[in-house]
Amino acid sequence: MGILSSQPSWWRTLKINQKSGRRYLSPSSPMARAILMALFLGAALYVIFLPVSLGVRVFPSSAPRKFAIPEPGVDLLQHFAGSKHCGITQADLYKAPQASKTHNRTPFCDKRAALLTALSSGGRHGFDEPFVGQGCTYRWFATHEICMILERFNTLTFLGDAIAGDVYTALNILLREDLAFGGLQQWSMSERDLDDCACEKQFLNEDCAAYRVRSSSEVTSIREGEGNVNPYFCERVPHTYIPVTSVPASAISRDLFKNQTYFHSNPWQPSPVILSISQLTSSDVDNGLYALDEWLSLATGAERNIPFLILGPPAMREESSQAAKRLDTITAVAKDRHLDVLGLWNMTLPANSPDGRQYGERDALVQAVMVVNWLAMLPTS
Repeated sequence: MGILSSQPSWWRTLKINQKSGRRYLSPSSPMARAILMALFLGAALYVIFLPVSLGVRVFPSSAPRKFAIPEPGVDLLQHFAGSKHCGITQADLYKAPQASKTHNRTPFCDKRAALLTALSSGGRHGFDEPFVGQGCTYRWFATHEICMILERFNTLTFLGDAIAGDVYTALNILLREDLAFGGLQQWSMSERDLDDCACEKQFLNEDCAAYRVRSSSEVTSIREGEGNVNPYFCERVPHTYIPVTSVPASAISRDLFKNQTYFHSNPWQPSPVILSISQLTSSDVDNGLYALDEWLSLATGAERNIPFLILGPPAMREESSQAAKRLDTITAVAKDRHLDVLGLWNMTLPANSPDGRQYGERDALVQAVMVVNWLAMLPTS
């Protein structure tokens, strides 16, 4: 009796089922009521706060977004094939910006218009130093990030003169992670050709132009066992370069453009076009304007979402004043038609060039990454 009398009242409400020997709580006990009340309150709080927690995830805060800034010294090209042989490091091409400690603001351009203005008017802190944007700058993307950006599109087309061709070659180098031969069909080249076209010579040796990759299908159709040592890191989205050497364009170039852009099932998913016609204006600005009209008309006929990026001419030292006037004319007309323009004059003016006209692998890689930054900011519908 003494033991029972010393037990709390809730313990004495425990009964023993004579048949099963199991214990249960009497519904009238204070403990049972407390447990039921706790369960009820827990369920009520879950119902109340579940939509709130979902809302936080589905509808992000309007607070300023914090961008990941590449750490200085991190080399995203170090693992590329040929990096040591070609002597190219990311530090040669790109200077990672420092985040502002006094302002909670990203150093990267957050709008497409701001990006194009910054890159068109940027410069270098010394001859052949890494190019930086003015006011804000661009990101150097890792290969898997470039692939994520390309996944947003039906297809990607580089169109026009050798400037567009060089940028396309550099994009292939990035996607194949091969600085030595990434822009070339090395499976069809002899050992001597490979020696003559490695690294910078992909761009500077005119004899190597015949071996350049013109379309992603050329690479995807050749597998590793068939001589393709470095296939694409990603290959779902087709891309191509269509040379344009005449005004009006050849029937072959026009048909290639239609095949690349006209027949995709989703008309709203973008099929971006990077167009360079500056070399077509070398003798007559009207040629460039005609070419611009011609390709815009073809794109309109596709009845698809085809955003254009116009590449301005690089610096040509022996005719700088004429090139500047051509750039101004083409830029003004393109902007009047609500086209995006990326000027390359400032980017190439203090860059190393063997003849004042050609700019090698380093500058082409930077231009390709600039184009990828533009692609990253395109709306998808």
